[in-house]
Amino acid sequence: PRTRAYLNFHDKDLSAAGAMPPAAAWRRLPKLAKLDLSRTTLPANGLEDVLAGCPRLTVLDLRGANFDKCPDGLPAVADQIAASPLGTERPLALDLSDVTALRAGDVARLAAGCPKLRVLWVHNCDLEALPEELGTSCRELEELHADVNPRLAALPASLCTLPKLRVLNLAYCKELTSLPLAIFRLTQLDCAPKSGEEGNGKEHYLNLRTCTGLVAPPY
Repeated sequence: PRTRAYLNFHDKDLSAAGAMPPAAAWRRLPKLAKLDLSRTTLPANGLEDVLAGCPRLTVLDLRGANFDKCPDGLPAVADQIAASPLGTERPLALDLSDVTALRAGDVARLAAGCPKLRVLWVHNCDLEALPEELGTSCRELEELHADVNPRLAALPASLCTLPKLRVLNLAYCKELTSLPLAIFRLTQLDCAPKSGEEGNGKEHYLNLRTCTGLVAPPY
């Protein structure tokens, strides 16, 4: 139906013949808002048909997805997302958790192509770095979940310029040795309501649990 808002293909092999709906089927879902492709194996053309037929997606879940069947693998799919309308006209929540093939260059291209990226999960992706583009291109970013990346050693200074960032999760990033000095500018990380007032219903926090490589900073 054209009003469908959510579609779930969790844990399916969509690379097999006939497993992935054809392009015509995706074109019948122009109002699709949330798509769960977590733990799936994508077909050879990756997300081309999905992105062409569903321009209103605001949530794309690719947790643990397998990109081995796609020519050029994950980098090619990242380019498909970056070149699509996703995250340009509407806010986008993108979940790439457990995608261990992800590299900082892939995140940089996604950030540059999705300026309205609102939430990004790169949990447990074995990342060594985060790109400057997250702060320079994604000015609407509210949540960054980069926890459980034990080789992540530093953060780009551009993150400290994001006016809406209210969640920064760096738990279990044991190689993180320092934070940008300007991190105090991220005032949205701490928006506890004043006495007698109610909060805005959203989470606001900085999580540094088990970041044992951090030394006492001078700020």
